[in-house]
Amino acid sequence: MKLFFMSWDGKEFGLSDVVARLGGNSHEIVYWTYFNESSVDRAKFPDTIFHNVFDALAGKPAKEIDVSDFHPPGEDLIAEFRETELTVLTMMNKKYWNISLEERKHLYYGFLSYWFGVLRTLKPDAIIYSAIPHTVYDFVVYNLAVNMNIKVIIFEPVLLTNGYTIVLN
Repeated sequence: MKLFFMSWDGKEFGLSDVVARLGGNSHEIVYWTYFNESSVDRAKFPDTIFHNVFDALAGKPAKEIDVSDFHPPGEDLIAEFRETELTVLTMMNKKYWNISLEERKHLYYGFLSYWFGVLRTLKPDAIIYSAIPHTVYDFVVYNLAVNMNIKVIIFEPVLLTNGYTIVLN
């Protein structure tokens, strides 16, 4: 299976080990967004596209992605994701409070264009989240994936007081 891992990070939770094991079991790790560079061993995944979460939040594409064929979203795509747009613009109040509504919409349309192009080009079989999509770009990816009938798996880590972590699906 061709897999995307979204906001998938954390050696302390064993999340990198999960990706390594899946990659070793003939799954293709195609795309991986991460928070901390030190939590991913790129050498183990030479064919994987890595994308820092903070770059993704800023609307910067992954270095390996050629966006020259990605077009701005057309009226149909914008209309189809109107509810997503409204939710994302509200979500942006937290992180993008210092930019205007027009700038937020421009950023949202950039997310829509980029991630639609990435999903259409790379054709993942499943997208796996380490937590509920809530960081704007990953919420756009989630909605696009559902619309495109791409399997979505969401985990939620629960920290226990005894030092263990349970990852719920």
